[in-house]
Amino acid sequence: MVIPYGLLIFFPGPVIAGTVALNLLIRILLVLAYRHPPFVSIVLHPISILYTARIALHSWNSYRKGSIIWKGRAIKKRGKHTMMKQFFQTYGLIILIYVVMILGGIWHLAGLFHKTSQILYVPLLVLLFSINLIYFISLYRETPLLNIFFFWTGLIFLTAMTLEIVGEKTGVLFGHYAYTDVLSPQIFGVPLVIGFSWLNLVFGAVQIANLYLSRYPWVFRALFASLLMTGFDGVMEPAARALGFWYWQNYTVPWQNYVAWFALGFIFCFPFLRYFPHAKDRQLIPMHIFLAQFLYFVLVNLA
Repeated sequence: MVIPYGLLIFFPGPVIAGTVALNLLIRILLVLAYRHPPFVSIVLHPISILYTARIALHSWNSYRKGSIIWKGRAIKKRGKHTMMKQFFQTYGLIILIYVVMILGGIWHLAGLFHKTSQILYVPLLVLLFSINLIYFISLYRETPLLNIFFFWTGLIFLTAMTLEIVGEKTGVLFGHYAYTDVLSPQIFGVPLVIGFSWLNLVFGAVQIANLYLSRYPWVFRALFASLLMTGFDGVMEPAARALGFWYWQNYTVPWQNYVAWFALGFIFCFPFLRYFPHAKDRQLIPMHIFLAQFLYFVLVNLA
C-alpha cells in the first residue's frame, strides 16, 4: 500500500486513473474466470479505491498546508525534490520488482514473449535472491548474526535441494513429478534455482509473519509462515504447469505435496523466527519479493 500512496503524492491524476483501470480489468477477469460477484467486484471495489485515494490526497494536502499535528508538533514540510528523491531511494527498487513481475504476468495473459519469459525466469529468480542476500547482509553486518544467517541460509539451501532430488526421484515426499529442461542448470534432474526459490519464499514468509504477528510466540509465527508458503505453492502449481516448469503424474497435485510444503515451511522458517530479532525496516524487501512473485503467478493463472 505504501507504493501507490507514495506515487499518489507526485502524480495524483495518472496514478488514480491507472490504478482504477488496472483494478477494473483484473476484477472483470476475476468475474469471467472465477464467477466473482459482479456488483461487488466491478462496482464496489473501484469505488473503494477512489475513496482511499481521496483520503490519501486529503492527508497530503493537509500536510502541505502545515495543518497536521503529531504529538503536539507540526510536521515540517520538505521540498518536493527532496521528498521525491528520498521516496525513490527508499522504494524505487520495490517499485521496479513489482513492475517487472506484473509485466511478466501481463505478457503471459496476452500470449507474448512466452519463450523469452521462460529464458529470463531463472536469472530473474537468482537476481531476486541476490537482492534478498544483499538486504540481509546490510541488515546484519558488523553483528554476530551475519555468520549465523549465512549458516542457516546455506543449510536450508542444501536441505531443500537434497529433499527435492530425493522427492523427484522417488515421489515419497511431494508425490510423483518431474522437472522439464526450462529451468536450467540442473543437479540430478532438479534445477539449481529451486534452492534459491525456497529461500526467497522463506525470507518473505518470515518477514510477513514478523510484521503482523510480532506479539505472538515464534511457534505461532512459524505456523503462519508455513501456511503462507503452502498457500503460495497452491497458487504456483497450476502456473508452473502453464509455464512448463514441471509436470505432475496424471496432471494432479497430490495432497501430500501440500503437507510436505507445510512441514518444510515450518522447519525452514523457525530458525529465523526463533533466533533472529524482528528488524524494523521501512523497505521490507523480502516481503515485497514474496508478494510480487505471488501476483505474477496469479496473473499467469488467469490466462
